[in-house]
Amino acid sequence: MQLGVAERPIGITFWNPAGLGLQIWSEIEDIAERTEVGVLAFSLVSESEPDEIFTDFVIEESGSKCESGLCIETMDGREIIIVAGVYPYSLAIKGVISIPYIFEPEYDLDRYDRFPFP
Repeated sequence: MQLGVAERPIGITFWNPAGLGLQIWSEIEDIAERTEVGVLAFSLVSESEPDEIFTDFVIEESGSKCESGLCIETMDGREIIIVAGVYPYSLAIKGVISIPYIFEPEYDLDRYDRFPFP
């Protein structure tokens, strides 16, 4: 996990036992004048077939829909939630580690629509 300004998480990489990973970080999408929404960006460290179930979190703000998070359900039933954080370019991460400022989402979780990850 990478920490940025004020010790807030700005990126995370999930690794599987074979050494393959998924990098996740936050970006900002301008949807209207003086209105921004945090969205997640992804990069595969290398290709793999995940054993986890992914759910996409979509937020609607000012008439725009933005993919702003995801939930990973692990094979042992744990949920890892990653959404754009309240602090610009930060991530809110739940279910991995417990440190200060780790889970401060931009929106309440019940505001997100959830869809199967593409």
